Amino acid sequence: MESFLVSAATGALKSVLVKLAAMAAGEGQMRSKGLRRQIRHLADELAAMHAFLLKMSDSEEDHDVQDKAWMKEVRELSYDIEDSLDEFMLRIGDESVNPDGLIDKCKNLVTKTKARYRIPRLIEEFKAQIRVVGERNARYRSGESISLRTTNVTVDQRALTIFQDVSSPVGIDEPKKELVDLLMNDYGNMASKQPRVISIVGVRGLGKTTIANQIFEQLKEQFDC
Repeated sequence: MESFLVSAATGALKSVLVKLAAMAAGEGQMRSKGLRRQIRHLADELAAMHAFLLKMSDSEEDHDVQDKAWMKEVRELSYDIEDSLDEFMLRIGDESVNPDGLIDKCKNLVTKTKARYRIPRLIEEFKAQIRVVGERNARYRSGESISLRTTNVTVDQRALTIFQDVSSPVGIDEPKKELVDLLMNDYGNMASKQPRVISIVGVRGLGKTTIANQIFEQLKEQFDC
């Protein structure tokens, strides 16, 4: 699934578009029409960039240094946006967190409420980053200019079927299970109760921080810390 959503040509833009579409379609979390409009506007902007990168990657022409630098910058931006979206979705949609006490339940509710209220600011931050990338490219470009104006590219709502649960990042169940098995192997054996460190390595945009957070939430109750 990751290989389908993340590519060398467009970075994590396709994955980001699907997740933004899921956010805009969410009834429980996105009740504000204004907020949905903001999300769709951001998705349209990113969809235009995604289409442009695909066009550039399919072109048989040899791209100049500036084009290559700009394309790389857009891909890096897509990874940053996806990491932020994954973290947000984890905070508001982690059903595995079931606090028992009243205080813990209140803390959990406050955390999720704060995350939801941060959405408008998060969207504005993404839009500002996109503007910076576009303006920098236009400022130093000579000759034919490249426009990043929004085109009539829409996000296909059918793409939401890619996600069984939009609150969870895609394709991490199996690697998460493997990591949990490694951490909990021989747990309970006194001889094995030594600190155990497992490194999660990979390129940006694959959800390394997200999977580590989910493992922590799943196992934290089993340890006295």
